[in-house]
Amino acid sequence: MIAWQWCAGETTAAWQALFEQVPEPEVVVTDGGSGIRSTLANAWPSAAVQRCIFHLQMNVTRELTRRPRLKAGRALRRIARALTDIHSIDDAIAWRLTLEAWWQQYGHLTRE
Repeated sequence: MIAWQWCAGETTAAWQALFEQVPEPEVVVTDGGSGIRSTLANAWPSAAVQRCIFHLQMNVTRELTRRPRLKAGRALRRIARALTDIHSIDDAIAWRLTLEAWWQQYGHLTRE
């Protein structure tokens, strides 16, 4: 099914108007834009939500650049790029553990 909604921006009201045109899906893949998460929780509470890997990697590149100067940035960029290599539950668990290890080592930098 295809639906569209004319709007001035990605607001909660605009997302709600769009979602009302479409039956609840099993999964929603989103770019993480504003307003969508809270609307999804209200409009389609049973739908699983996944962040688009391409958009996530673009956000990481925007923040870290393609050539991060710091070791922490280079490591985080590698972790983000590794998302495309996840093909199983075991891969996902290993990726999550790698991210957790990064957080333990460098997480304090995100609060500076």
